[in-house]
Amino acid sequence: MRPRLPACASALVLAATSCVLLTAQPAAAEDPVFPGPEISTLLPAGSFTDLAVDDAHQQAFIALKEPSALVVAGLDGSIRRTVTGLNNPSDLTVSPDGSTLYVIEERAKTLALVDTRTYTVSRVALPADHCPVAGTFTGGKLWYSYRFCAQAYDPATGTSGGTPFRSEPGEIRALPDRPDRLFQMGETSTGGLFHVYDVSGETPVEVAGGGKGRPFCDDAALIGGGEQVVVAGCSIEDGHLVYNTADLTEAARIPYHDIATALAVSADGRFLADVGDGYSHPYGSRVHIAEIAEGSPGTPVREYGYEFYTEVVPEGVSFTAGGDLLAVTEDWAADRRLSLHVFQRATRFDSSITLNVPGGVDFRGTVAATGTLNKGPGPTTLTLSRKDRTGTHDMGTVPVAADGTFAFSHTPGLTGPVTYTLAYAGDDAHQAATLSRTVFMRPLPFDVNADGYAETVVGAPGENLGDDTDTGQLHVLPGTASGTTGSGSKAYHQDTAGVPGDNEDGDGFASTTASGDFNGDGYADVAVSAPKENLGSTRDAGEVFVFYGSASGLRTNGVSGLYPTTSNSKDMLFGYALAVGDFDGDGRDDLAAAGPGRYSGELWVYPGSSSGLSRTRSSHFVQGENGMPGEAHSYDLFGYALAAGDVNGDTRDELAIGEVYDWEDKDWSTGSVTVMYGTAKGLSVEGAQRLSKETPGVPGGAASFNEDKGDVSDQFGNSVALADFSGDGRADLAVAAAGAPVTVDGVRKADAGTVTILYSNGSRIATTGAVQLTQSTGGIPGGPGANDFFGATITAGDANNDGRAELVVYSPGDDLVTIIPGATGGLNFAGSRFVTQETPGIPGGTESEDGWGYSLRFADVKGSGFLALLVGADGENSGRGTVTVLPGTASGPSGSGARLFDQDSPGVPGSAENGDHFGSFF
Repeated sequence: MRPRLPACASALVLAATSCVLLTAQPAAAEDPVFPGPEISTLLPAGSFTDLAVDDAHQQAFIALKEPSALVVAGLDGSIRRTVTGLNNPSDLTVSPDGSTLYVIEERAKTLALVDTRTYTVSRVALPADHCPVAGTFTGGKLWYSYRFCAQAYDPATGTSGGTPFRSEPGEIRALPDRPDRLFQMGETSTGGLFHVYDVSGETPVEVAGGGKGRPFCDDAALIGGGEQVVVAGCSIEDGHLVYNTADLTEAARIPYHDIATALAVSADGRFLADVGDGYSHPYGSRVHIAEIAEGSPGTPVREYGYEFYTEVVPEGVSFTAGGDLLAVTEDWAADRRLSLHVFQRATRFDSSITLNVPGGVDFRGTVAATGTLNKGPGPTTLTLSRKDRTGTHDMGTVPVAADGTFAFSHTPGLTGPVTYTLAYAGDDAHQAATLSRTVFMRPLPFDVNADGYAETVVGAPGENLGDDTDTGQLHVLPGTASGTTGSGSKAYHQDTAGVPGDNEDGDGFASTTASGDFNGDGYADVAVSAPKENLGSTRDAGEVFVFYGSASGLRTNGVSGLYPTTSNSKDMLFGYALAVGDFDGDGRDDLAAAGPGRYSGELWVYPGSSSGLSRTRSSHFVQGENGMPGEAHSYDLFGYALAAGDVNGDTRDELAIGEVYDWEDKDWSTGSVTVMYGTAKGLSVEGAQRLSKETPGVPGGAASFNEDKGDVSDQFGNSVALADFSGDGRADLAVAAAGAPVTVDGVRKADAGTVTILYSNGSRIATTGAVQLTQSTGGIPGGPGANDFFGATITAGDANNDGRAELVVYSPGDDLVTIIPGATGGLNFAGSRFVTQETPGIPGGTESEDGWGYSLRFADVKGSGFLALLVGADGENSGRGTVTVLPGTASGPSGSGARLFDQDSPGVPGSAENGDHFGSFF
């Protein structure tokens, strides 16, 4: 069942025979809005004319005509009362003490006085020639405009009159800090439209005006105490015009998004609300709020949007003293239905937090987080808490710099999801904000019970169970502080309760295994292949079984089966090669599974999720299709070998795919490797690299071979590894070509084997600095010999815990396992050494056909950070098979203290039998 090197185009198949309503309405997606909390209330039918806020009684008044009414609403959006009996109410003014609402009854020659507590109505008759339009209260009097004049009503005497002054019909505003001043804005294009009057004496005197205005301005609002006034709707090019009321000189221009029809300024003069007309904007009416404090004119704070045909009616917007914003909208598509909207805390900046954390971190690692408090004050502080499987924990405060940036780091020291929550309390000018992000603390690979020790997981794919031959069995040997032990070992097969399917002849269950945390729960899961599983009547389609970890080890409930989804999967051998990586960077591991046996070979990738590997979101890749590099040929064996690692340091893993019989370069089999890069959506064909010995910069070249003499092709890509050999935080690529010849002193050594090292340049696998290793490379033990197949299997891992991975290479022809240490700048060939079963401390002895090294894997079985080297010898003792565990040390894998396990070892289930091939894991 071991993955012997194929010797011809059909060899994989042959070999497998013997082996195996409280938010704003959303706008269209093209024009996103960023609303704050909003309350919306339908108003009675009518035609809107004006809106006034009574902060003293926490209420608002909405004037309607047709039918005439006054709607009283609470600042929470509730309707308190509807006052009827009014006559064309057109303009509303609340007295400074909040006791009286003055209602201009247009064309009625009367003022209506409404008690703001009892809502009783009284009236004042005006002179017969007065037809009031707009009003404002200042200097103890209510000033109102009519025709081309303005006069005053004195509530102390109950009389109206005084000396009229010239005034175009339109807005009239009092200056809060100047009770002796009035600002007036007309609506026609004749003469100067803006005027400021001194009304302290018997006769109003114009102190500024004449030619200072613009025609057709729609609304005006005073800023702060009235030193400045902002006007809207005058000109698209001008934006909002700001004038000094002392002399009507232009002070500033504030840009706006739409043709504005109404304005409001907050009580403190810091914020401006403007209203788009709902027609110039393609997606409907808008309410924009911007900061207009000195130094930041027009800085956007927030925006509210409405669907097309809904507009904020003119003058239908007003701030409360507490900073809420009220607006009245009219829906033309629904019989001009009116609504009142209360935008809560509208004058606070809509603060938000961004937090950058990795999706997943090894459980011993540190979570390094950076972020920004957006639209918040700085410097300030955020509170930080975390939630993990031990509960919720207060982590104190995180300082925020003046520019809003912050950073923190934390080492959880456990596995599973860790959710960090940052909170900003807010203040008078800034909204409160919270944000949570989850980091998945990954367990050690194969640590299925998350106790900090990796299990030794091996297959016996030739195991006979009952009457079934070569059905296969999985063995899990526990890790402990002293290393791997047989005590407490467990075995699984397809007749184990909960495992899908049944034991059948030749399934080869557990030929290949791979581990990752697919559901992010902190327990390592194990994918187990049965590449010769029949699917119904489809022969040798293959299936992968996913066992999920738990506190008690691998669970048999919830085991899922994955299988090829192509219409013809006969001889697919799905699962022959497996690799685990976080290809989308979400913190949960994903599984790549190849079926190299059908035609040229195919690849599937299953993303991790909270419920485990997802079939519905799986991706399918075929060479030469949908942008995948290369060309498909029969028996290319695309996917014969797989390896995952992060080449560019973006926390998303890449996938290397070996294709040992690729014909593209020479029209005869040479082999290649495709590197696919991870993205937020998973592995992508965009930017994928195809590499071979014919790629410029790759050392060597594809060699011819003579199959009639038993010579095999180079098989570039028969085994691949992605690991950081130089310690720069980027994975490098090692590619074996075990069938490549090596020439020594002019003598060609057929099938001696090579391994090519291609280093990451920080963003991609590069050919610059690439090295081809042979057993004649300085420092590499042994010497090239015919049929050595140097590179039949390779693996990589940081055995000595120095941050640089070691490369391990098996050459079956001379029974050597070569260990090449990582070093700054790349692999250190001079420090290479080899181990065999003759190495002191390593149990057993070298025998023909042992295959000691056909399966290689690093695992932290002691939980020490020093990785043990697992060496499978599935041919040991007439195919009974063994696995040897070489402890990891500061000097790398060591023979001292090595342990050998087989099915006769104490605690290991079953018994050693010829052809079991225990120790297979590829």
